[in-house]
Amino acid sequence: MRAYQIQEDKCRSCLRCMQECPVYAAELRNGAVTINDSRCVDCGICYQSCGHGAIWLDSQVTKVQQFLQAKRKVILSLDPACRALLPEEVSLERLAAAAQQLGIWDVADASEAIAAVASEYARLIRERHMDNMILTNCPVVRNLVEQYYPELIGALAPVASPMIAHGRMLKRDFTSAAVAYVSVCGARTQEARDVRHSTEINAVLTFPQLMAWFEKEKIDVASCDEEPLLSESGGIGCLGAVAGGMIECVNYF
Repeated sequence: MRAYQIQEDKCRSCLRCMQECPVYAAELRNGAVTINDSRCVDCGICYQSCGHGAIWLDSQVTKVQQFLQAKRKVILSLDPACRALLPEEVSLERLAAAAQQLGIWDVADASEAIAAVASEYARLIRERHMDNMILTNCPVVRNLVEQYYPELIGALAPVASPMIAHGRMLKRDFTSAAVAYVSVCGARTQEARDVRHSTEINAVLTFPQLMAWFEKEKIDVASCDEEPLLSESGGIGCLGAVAGGMIECVNYF
């Protein structure tokens, strides 16, 4: 199952998703629109284009709650792109305090992983290991190459994405912890399931799903006191959250 699915009872067969999908993964079968898993690259364009709320993204909030119920230590790895969705009065430290009210053990800023990945890209470039290199920080790009341009697989950088890298960094120091990645990108859900690295990240939440969880538990994030993050916030890795930011990070190193 891919990250995005169609809820048939909400679909009005307007075919907008079929028109917008760049890889023709949305198909009409027996009068109903479905997503062809073998063609989908998890880009989320269908999700953004659907005006009926018929395309849904798998929520793993329940999975995280099960970890908490089992008394397992849970760490939220926060993609720096989430900063763009934070209300002005909410800092990452307030978010960390709110997460602790949910039972989360701690929150870490994934900017540190972006910096580590960028540093490795820069090393490969300096040492001229590859004539041409496609960065692998975006799971959609990797999916696109592996499914549609297999002749370019050899050009994919042999470097883990920032999400996977951060999972490894956190589990190196907290071996028994469950790491839940919080992202603005639905493709991360499917990336975490990939058998090549399915143990690094235990769950993926979108930022709206996390905020909805706070709302359900009646936690006002803006009124929470600040709590320090598990890892230092900010740094050059924050640039990875904006378009072209990873290249800027690579240039920094």
